[in-house]
Amino acid sequence: MSTLPKFAANGWRRLDNGNVQHLSGLEFAPDAHERLKLVDASLSVFIRNLRHEGATEQQAERLLRKLTQQAAEQFVGLH
Repeated sequence: MSTLPKFAANGWRRLDNGNVQHLSGLEFAPDAHERLKLVDASLSVFIRNLRHEGATEQQAERLLRKLTQQAAEQFVGLH
């Protein structure tokens, strides 16, 4: 059984499949056009985690935008 890589100090880790995952539960993958795509299944994990932490809808939306931008930066220079 393989182990997942540890999260970096910035809260992100790169998975063996090339996706990047944030400790909030969000996961992003490159699409066929080398753009960023949210892994659908990770959104429910993200929402569940934020509800557990007591985040408001507005806080969740801001965090989603921020993490999407950060994920895009994680993919820069991969190819």
